[in-house]
Amino acid sequence: PRPVEPPQGSARPAPDPRHAIRAVLAQYVGALQGRNIGALKVIWPSLSAAQERAFRAEFDNARDVRVQLADQTITVNDGDTAVVSAMRAYELMTVDGHRLASRTRMTMRLRRSGETWAIESVTYQQ
Repeated sequence: PRPVEPPQGSARPAPDPRHAIRAVLAQYVGALQGRNIGALKVIWPSLSAAQERAFRAEFDNARDVRVQLADQTITVNDGDTAVVSAMRAYELMTVDGHRLASRTRMTMRLRRSGETWAIESVTYQQ
């Protein structure tokens, strides 16, 4: 009897897109905490000019920004789009020493292009 050879090009299971989406979430938190518009635009290329101005104004007035995303739910639709729901705790210390804090429900919509996930939109609800 001959030994059985494994099939050529063995198929690997597709990677779980949630890992890549969690990486985008970490980059989002890092960009906000680092007050880095450039890093934010890398993961959120559809960021509008008005949104960018609002972030710039907020970052210019901030000495420190802290962000936490809790109770994350990631739903992947048809493999190329996803929706993330999370509680976002946002704390900002202004340059003049005021502490501003909010907790909102955040809904983030993402789209995959090739192997890269990008934010399409983010909405917040009290």
